[in-house]
Amino acid sequence: MIDRTTELGMWKKKAIHFTEMKKLSSMALIDPLTGLFNRRYLGYLKDNPSGVGQLQREFDEAVRGKQDLSSLMIDIDDFKEYNDTYGHPEGDLALKAVADTIKKTIRDIDIPFRYGGEEIFILLPQTAVDGAKILAERLRENIATSLERPITVSIGAASYHNSKENRDRAFETKVEKKDDLVEKADIAMYFSKQTGKNRVTIANDMTQIDVLKMKEHREKLHPYLKQQLPAGAK
Repeated sequence: MIDRTTELGMWKKKAIHFTEMKKLSSMALIDPLTGLFNRRYLGYLKDNPSGVGQLQREFDEAVRGKQDLSSLMIDIDDFKEYNDTYGHPEGDLALKAVADTIKKTIRDIDIPFRYGGEEIFILLPQTAVDGAKILAERLRENIATSLERPITVSIGAASYHNSKENRDRAFETKVEKKDDLVEKADIAMYFSKQTGKNRVTIANDMTQIDVLKMKEHREKLHPYLKQQLPAGAK
C-alpha cells in the first residue's frame, strides 16, 4: 500500500505536470517576440487543416448571431530596408513596439495575431466596416509615433455582415466565408502598398478590377497563393 505522504507527493507531481502542460500549450499559441497570438491559434487554412481555430469560432458566432465581424491586415512599410539600415535586433524591437501599440489601441474583445514576418492580423468582433476603418486609421497614426525612428504601416480591412448590401456585392469584393476575412484584408493591404503606403484601404470599397489586379500581383510575388485556397473552402 502507498502511504499518505507518498500519495500526496504523487498528486503534487501530477498537479505540477498539469500546470506545466497548460503553460506549454499556451506558449505554443503565442508568438514569443510580440506576445501576440500566432497563426496556429488563428487556425487559417493549412496551419490548421481542421479549420477549428479562432477565425472559425468568431465567424460562426457572427453568422449565428447575425453580427458584424471585421478584420485588419497590417504590414510594416519597407521593413527589409529598416532591418538593413539599423540591423535585425532593432527590427525586432520595432516589430515589438508596433505590436505593443496595437495591444494598447484595440479593445479587449479584439484579437491580434502575428500573421507572419512583419504582418499582423486582427479580428474585430461586433464591428462593422465603418468601425474597422476608424480603428485602422487610429492604429496607423499611433504606430507612426510609437518609435523614435520613423516607421509606417499599410493596412487593409475587410468586413462580414448579413445586410442586403453585402449580399448584392460582386464576388470579388464581399466576404462570404471565414477565409475571406484574411484574403480580402490582405488584398486591400497590398492595394495600400501599391498606392503609396502609410494608408488604409477597405476591401468593400475596391472595384472588381482593383481586386483582380491585386490578386494577380500577390500571386506573382507568392506563387503558392494560387493553390492556397481550395475550391469551395468554407
